[in-house]
Amino acid sequence: MSCVHSFASESAAHLALSARVEGFDARLLHDRLGNARAWRWTSGPTMEVRLVPASLVAALIACDAFRRESRLGRRKAAAQREEKVRRWGPRVLEWIGDRPRSVAAVGAGLKVPSQPPAAMAELELTLHALVGRGELLMAPAPPQRDRTLPEIAYAFWKPEDSDRVEAAPREGWVFLQDLALHYFQTAGPATRDDLAWWLGISFSSARHTIEDLAGTLEEVDIAGHKQAHFMLEEAAAALRSGPVDSSRRVALLPKLDPEACWSREGWPRVVDPDLGFWLSTRGKTARGERPRVVQPVLVGGELAGGWRWDSRARRVELDFIRPQREEVEEEALGHRERLATLLDREIPALTATEERVVPRTPQS
Repeated sequence: MSCVHSFASESAAHLALSARVEGFDARLLHDRLGNARAWRWTSGPTMEVRLVPASLVAALIACDAFRRESRLGRRKAAAQREEKVRRWGPRVLEWIGDRPRSVAAVGAGLKVPSQPPAAMAELELTLHALVGRGELLMAPAPPQRDRTLPEIAYAFWKPEDSDRVEAAPREGWVFLQDLALHYFQTAGPATRDDLAWWLGISFSSARHTIEDLAGTLEEVDIAGHKQAHFMLEEAAAALRSGPVDSSRRVALLPKLDPEACWSREGWPRVVDPDLGFWLSTRGKTARGERPRVVQPVLVGGELAGGWRWDSRARRVELDFIRPQREEVEEEALGHRERLATLLDREIPALTATEERVVPRTPQS
């Protein structure tokens, strides 16, 4: 890792990178939701849901096995979690088929009582764990009344042979290096602790992985932060090459945009601290009783407002934090119409007795 470079703040570095990606098209983020071949929905170590390139799934499965093996002998909670998966896993895999099933549908099929809720909680944990191990696939299952994508309800099913992925080889720790490269490419500048959290690995393993990427990652100094941050060398060089505030592009991002899933803090970490109350559940007074931003609208990589899908009016509603220039508003309206066309598609409800076939886009 080469010379240390100082940025004014962590959020400035993140958002400056976003603003520089002139080829970015927010529609691609939404289109990925129905593309089960190029992208995969995965479940992290504590059931947090992420959207990752399908090319990383083999490495993630290997990381899941590495994480479980390293924790079993040291953490009681890990052993208890493993016992639950051993208890429920065989029953789930025997019953579930290749059609998407909600957690409620799987519970009904296995005759799991809804009360007390502990049994259903264990079942849901098992479904997410089996996704992490490559035994099941998952995808969002939006309720019919709210077509804002993605939603918090998910469907699970067995992969077909063509969709099944085996764990990447673990020799040489290449699987961790591949995952770290993806993480720092999308989340950098980020810390060792950030990488450890995202992969669910120890600080020691994260540190060794960063050391293995010397020459590819660059250490950068973020003003006000004592811990070292890392990012790809070419990304750091781009930031140093000149002004980065010329872009005024508009982007309407979904709830689970990768930027919200890079750290425990999510979006609040990478926006102007003076705007943090727009993302907080506790900032209602500071917002003048206006709703908080859940699905961000970016202008030039900076938080400018939020958007939501009005299911009654069947349109996308925009709410800017402050007035925007005319050309920005015109571009936002164009994005709104295109997104409304996507969200207005008929999406059947997923209930305990009905299954939704997840659309699949063939690889090009």
